[in-house]
Amino acid sequence: MTREQIEKKAVERFPVDSFGKTELISKQYAKQNAYIEGALMVVESQWVSVDERLPNADGFYVCFYHGDAGVLFYTEPFRQFSNPSNGLYFTEKVTHWQPLPKPPKQTK
Repeated sequence: MTREQIEKKAVERFPVDSFGKTELISKQYAKQNAYIEGALMVVESQWVSVDERLPNADGFYVCFYHGDAGVLFYTEPFRQFSNPSNGLYFTEKVTHWQPLPKPPKQTK
Protein backbone atom coordinates (compact mmCIF):
# COMPACT_ATOMS: atom_id res chain seq x y z
CA MET A 1 0.00 0.00 0.00
CA THR A 2 1.43 3.39 -0.96
CA ARG A 3 1.29 6.59 1.07
CA GLU A 4 -1.23 8.01 -1.41
CA GLN A 5 -3.51 4.98 -0.94
CA ILE A 6 -3.22 5.28 2.84
CA GLU A 7 -4.04 9.01 2.72
CA LYS A 8 -7.06 8.35 0.49
CA LYS A 9 -8.33 5.68 2.89
CA ALA A 10 -7.83 8.04 5.86
CA VAL A 11 -9.93 10.73 4.16
CA GLU A 12 -12.63 8.18 3.37
CA ARG A 13 -12.69 6.82 6.93
CA PHE A 14 -12.52 10.22 8.66
CA PRO A 15 -14.21 12.76 6.37
CA VAL A 16 -13.98 16.43 7.25
CA ASP A 17 -17.09 18.57 7.05
CA SER A 18 -15.76 22.00 6.13
CA PHE A 19 -18.98 23.55 7.45
CA GLY A 20 -18.68 21.87 10.85
CA LYS A 21 -17.43 23.25 14.12
CA THR A 22 -13.72 24.03 14.27
CA GLU A 23 -13.04 21.56 17.10
CA LEU A 24 -14.74 18.75 15.17
CA ILE A 25 -12.75 19.55 12.04
CA SER A 26 -9.53 19.51 14.08
CA LYS A 27 -10.44 16.12 15.58
CA GLN A 28 -11.10 14.64 12.15
CA TYR A 29 -7.76 15.91 10.83
CA ALA A 30 -6.06 14.48 13.93
CA LYS A 31 -7.73 11.12 13.30
CA GLN A 32 -6.63 11.20 9.66
CA ASN A 33 -3.04 11.96 10.65
CA ALA A 34 -2.99 9.25 13.32
CA TYR A 35 -4.39 6.73 10.85
CA ILE A 36 -1.80 7.69 8.22
CA GLU A 37 1.14 7.53 10.63
CA GLY A 38 0.00 4.23 12.12
CA ALA A 39 -0.61 2.69 8.71
CA LEU A 40 2.80 3.82 7.46
CA MET A 41 4.46 2.22 10.48
CA VAL A 42 2.67 -1.02 9.67
CA VAL A 43 3.47 -0.89 5.95
CA GLU A 44 7.14 -0.16 6.56
CA SER A 45 7.62 -2.92 9.14
CA GLN A 46 8.39 -6.59 8.63
CA TRP A 47 5.39 -8.80 7.91
CA VAL A 48 5.39 -12.60 8.13
CA SER A 49 3.22 -14.41 5.61
CA VAL A 50 0.86 -17.00 7.12
CA ASP A 51 1.96 -19.26 4.26
CA GLU A 52 5.51 -19.02 5.61
CA ARG A 53 4.71 -19.63 9.29
CA LEU A 54 2.30 -18.85 12.12
CA PRO A 55 3.10 -17.50 15.59
CA ASN A 56 4.39 -20.13 18.01
CA ALA A 57 2.65 -18.73 21.10
CA ASP A 58 -0.72 -17.42 22.16
CA GLY A 59 -0.95 -13.65 22.20
CA PHE A 60 -1.88 -10.45 20.45
CA TYR A 61 -0.37 -9.78 17.02
CA VAL A 62 -0.69 -7.07 14.39
CA CYS A 63 -2.45 -8.74 11.47
CA PHE A 64 -3.20 -7.79 7.89
CA TYR A 65 -6.67 -8.89 6.76
CA HIS A 66 -9.46 -7.54 4.55
CA GLY A 67 -6.94 -5.06 3.07
CA ASP A 68 -6.41 -3.42 6.45
CA ALA A 69 -4.34 -3.93 9.59
CA GLY A 70 -5.51 -4.55 13.13
CA VAL A 71 -4.63 -6.33 16.35
CA LEU A 72 -5.98 -9.86 16.75
CA PHE A 73 -5.44 -12.62 19.31
CA TYR A 74 -3.77 -15.82 18.13
CA THR A 75 -4.56 -19.13 19.84
CA GLU A 76 -1.74 -21.58 19.10
CA PRO A 77 -3.43 -24.93 19.81
CA PHE A 78 -6.29 -24.04 17.43
CA ARG A 79 -4.12 -22.03 15.03
CA GLN A 80 -6.74 -19.25 14.92
CA PHE A 81 -6.71 -15.45 14.88
CA SER A 82 -9.71 -13.86 16.56
CA ASN A 83 -11.02 -10.56 17.84
CA PRO A 84 -11.72 -11.08 21.55
CA SER A 85 -13.99 -8.02 21.72
CA ASN A 86 -16.58 -9.55 19.38
CA GLY A 87 -15.57 -13.22 19.13
CA LEU A 88 -15.16 -13.17 15.35
CA TYR A 89 -12.53 -15.43 13.80
CA PHE A 90 -10.30 -14.13 11.01
CA THR A 91 -7.94 -17.06 10.48
CA GLU A 92 -8.71 -17.61 6.80
CA LYS A 93 -8.67 -13.88 6.03
CA VAL A 94 -5.34 -13.06 7.71
CA THR A 95 -2.56 -12.96 5.13
CA HIS A 96 0.32 -11.56 7.24
CA TRP A 97 1.17 -10.99 10.90
CA GLN A 98 3.89 -9.55 13.11
CA PRO A 99 4.52 -9.22 16.85
CA LEU A 100 3.25 -6.13 18.62
CA PRO A 101 5.86 -3.39 18.96
CA LYS A 102 7.46 -2.93 22.36
CA PRO A 103 5.61 -0.44 24.55
CA PRO A 104 7.16 3.03 24.96
CA LYS A 105 9.54 3.54 27.85
CA GLN A 106 7.99 5.37 30.79
CA THR A 107 9.75 8.60 31.73
CA LYS A 108 9.45 10.17 35.15
